[in-house]
Amino acid sequence: MTQTAMTSVQLMKSLYDAFGRGDIPTVVGAMDENIEWNEAEGSPWHPGHAFVGPQQVVEGCSPG
Repeated sequence: MTQTAMTSVQLMKSLYDAFGRGDIPTVVGAMDENIEWNEAEGSPWHPGHAFVGPQQVVEGCSPG
């Protein structure tokens, strides 16, 4: 595995760990400002469109 690939794997593992701890600010902080997040069809949070940008991801994916 290349150094870049290993670094990417380590980054993703750290983000999964952060998510598991409930450290959502760390997860959101790693998102690109133009992220497009799609919830799975059939999910109770599926609005029928993508959430664009970290703020929409947080607001749209939060049970409320």
